[in-house]
Amino acid sequence: NAVADRREYLQLGDIPSLKDFPKSRDQAMEAIQRLRSLTVDDAQEQEMLSHVEALAIERMDLLQDSIDGSQLRHETLADQSGMEVKGLQLSQKISHSLQTMYDNEQVLLQSRQQTSKQMYEGTVIVLIISFLLAFALLASNFYFLYGEVRRRRATEKTLRAVGDSYRRLSTRLLELQDEERRKLARELHDSVGQYLALLKMNLVRIATLPACQ
Repeated sequence: NAVADRREYLQLGDIPSLKDFPKSRDQAMEAIQRLRSLTVDDAQEQEMLSHVEALAIERMDLLQDSIDGSQLRHETLADQSGMEVKGLQLSQKISHSLQTMYDNEQVLLQSRQQTSKQMYEGTVIVLIISFLLAFALLASNFYFLYGEVRRRRATEKTLRAVGDSYRRLSTRLLELQDEERRKLARELHDSVGQYLALLKMNLVRIATLPACQ
């Protein structure tokens, strides 16, 4: 904008066209400061910005000298061909420096993207490994608990079987004892009955002896 304002003034002598010249200078400095704040963590970029800032100030001073030359010395655009050439050289240097900064930023961006990608992939791998370890731990715990449950069920089944066997054995013993008692009772009944019958027969025989004599 400043270059266009200066060229319009030199070609047309239009003084109002210079009203935005100081503003253009301030805007250029503000743009450089914004770039400086964005690259505060890069010493190389800061150094290049300082170089660009010096070139921009030199370019602005050259434009101001050109305007002063036209106003004070009534120089035309043709008279200021040397300034024009120097201004173009300064503009080329500024453009080259800014392009170099842009290229460096692209390289840095690609490097950071690659680093971010590697960190992302590393994080994903760590998460996958953590998930697999957690799954393996849960599986081992589940297997242990499942085995423990199976052992408890087997133990309970064995205890129930032992309890059933004990109850059957107790029932059988009671049955045998009852059968033994009934058998003993029958034997006692038969034996005592025979003894009583024999005793009765002997008593009857004894009772009848004196009558016979």
